[in-house]
Formats: sequence, structure tokens, C-alpha cells
Amino acid sequence: MCGVIGDIKPQFSIIGTQVDMARDICRQTPGSSILISSQSFKKIVNKVNNFEFMEQDMTIMGNLEKAYVVKKRRGI
Repeated sequence: MCGVIGDIKPQFSIIGTQVDMARDICRQTPGSSILISSQSFKKIVNKVNNFEFMEQDMTIMGNLEKAYVVKKRRGI
């Protein structure tokens, strides 16, 4: 859900389950890295060799999920 809130100082606000989920994911992701789902990992793992993937367990909306942190390999 989104909309403008306030008469004197209007502000745009987005609320809902997806916003809470994105907040949970961002809090658990290391800085300067990209997080991908296990489905994305399975599709690209054998197609790229200049990135390293580190498996990470995440709690998203109370459910334990596997995700992968992607970082560029040094020296490549």
C-alpha cells in the first residue's frame, strides 16, 4: 500500500508485507555485497567464474531461507 500522508508536510509512504520483507533482508546482508536467491544461484553458478558465492541462512518473515552473497573475486 502506498500514498501521501499529511496535510502540512505531505510525505509519500509505502507500507506492507513486502516492505517488511525487504527490511529483514537488508539487515542481514553484509555491506558492499549483492544477495541472490537460491533459485538465481542455481541458474548462474556454472556460467560465471569471476564471482564467489557464500551461502547464508536468512530469516525472512519468520521463515528460514537460503540465499547467496555474491562478491567479485580479487585479482580478476
